[in-house]
Amino acid sequence: MTHQNGYTMANLSARKQFDEGTIRTVGANLSRAISGDTGDDKTLSGGAYAQFDARYASGTLNVNSAADGYVNTT
Repeated sequence: MTHQNGYTMANLSARKQFDEGTIRTVGANLSRAISGDTGDDKTLSGGAYAQFDARYASGTLNVNSAADGYVNTT
């Protein structure tokens, strides 16, 4: 549980690591407003990520949807 912008959020997250293969870690998170006035904010937000490690490149791919409704990727 977290409290932000005057409302309470219930949070859930999960992560899985792999010892072999190009994909090393995947994860996801989800938050939902459960009480309070969200105003213009959405009641549901979340995201996912994957970390990879290949022969010539490594990095992380992120996709997130914030409470303001915008989707961000990196």
